Amino acid sequence: MKILVANIGSTSFKFRLLDMADERVLAVGAVEGVGQPAAGITLQFAGEEPSVAQRPVASQSDAVALCLAPQPHPVLQPRLPRLLPRRQALEDPT
Repeated sequence: MKILVANIGSTSFKFRLLDMADERVLAVGAVEGVGQPAAGITLQFAGEEPSVAQRPVASQSDAVALCLAPQPHPVLQPRLPRLLPRRQALEDPT
């Protein structure tokens, strides 16, 4: 079973995607500085170096969409489909 743990604050969105079958962290991400001209965006997959970018993010809902949408922002596009291909990881009961 995969579990998404999310922490949404007034100016940030942070998450971890866990695979409880073997109790490991699949991915970690954060958008910090929501509402600022250049929010810091970090995405890291297990065993890989983090991807880091900056861009404006107007709201927490935009931050969630940026990280978890099926068609995320191009800055994360090459890597994110492995995390949530068409949201399958969240819907898969195994």
